[in-house]
Amino acid sequence: MYYDLNKDVFRKRLILEASYKMKIKNKGEEKLINDFLLDLAKSLKMKTINGPFISSATGNAKPIHEGYEGQVVWAESGADIYVWTKYNFLTVDIYSCKDFNTEKTINFIKKYFDIKDFTYKETPDELYRKFENKIELKSTKVKGSGIFAKEEIKKGEILSYVDGQIYFSKKESQINSLVKDHAIPFSKYFYRNSFNSLSVKFNHSCDPNCYIKDLFFVTAMRDIKKGEELTMSYSLFCNSDWQNPEGKCFCKSKKCYGKIVPWRDLTKEDKEKYIPFTADWILFEEMKKNGYLDNLKNSLK
Repeated sequence: MYYDLNKDVFRKRLILEASYKMKIKNKGEEKLINDFLLDLAKSLKMKTINGPFISSATGNAKPIHEGYEGQVVWAESGADIYVWTKYNFLTVDIYSCKDFNTEKTINFIKKYFDIKDFTYKETPDELYRKFENKIELKSTKVKGSGIFAKEEIKKGEILSYVDGQIYFSKKESQINSLVKDHAIPFSKYFYRNSFNSLSVKFNHSCDPNCYIKDLFFVTAMRDIKKGEELTMSYSLFCNSDWQNPEGKCFCKSKKCYGKIVPWRDLTKEDKEKYIPFTADWILFEEMKKNGYLDNLKNSLK
């Protein structure tokens, strides 16, 4: 499970995988990798304190694994590169406790190896680094832990951002067991893991003060006082067969249902009250079921 456990320690990781076109001279791989790691450090203005260290699996592994590996240690952490020479494929893994420009770094690597196709992932996401400055994780007696306001929060403020791997499942109960209890549905069969931010730690309440807006943004439903616990109603974005492992709700609100129910099992009063805060995909499915899309079709004529 990943979320920012220590906001005082800055760290950033960039992983890039790519197919390269550059022609490497025979027996020139080790020098190329050595020079790349040194030039990368200069480009990022990192201080090299150990390495680079270059090793090869050629002759010691199956042909599919033949290639080279290089590491360099910086005062600001370090970088690794893995090259599969048979397939003209590489992975670069940069971990740093000093910020660097992601776009410039990717362009540097692309130019260095004459890269044609690439993919990358950066953590932590800059969005929730931006949003989570007003909230904090604290221990609670009943729920174990929860999210609390460090200062006053105004209605409509974005507090966190759901950013994780996307899963497909026709039943929420069948999602990967590691993420099942933290997945955020954003369509009928698609779910997003919420491990990558503090959004995973918002407790459920049948009388919430936050909700998920525009699929992934945890947003204040009303003005919130400093020190107040921040909660969401999972019912406003869940409408499947998922059930909380404890089998009961701990919110202790006057309007508590006793357990966490799917949207379809909310009272008519609560459905009407929380329409502005209900996930768009649930409202869309409800509109389809009741034939309301015909009205939209007619209005387009």
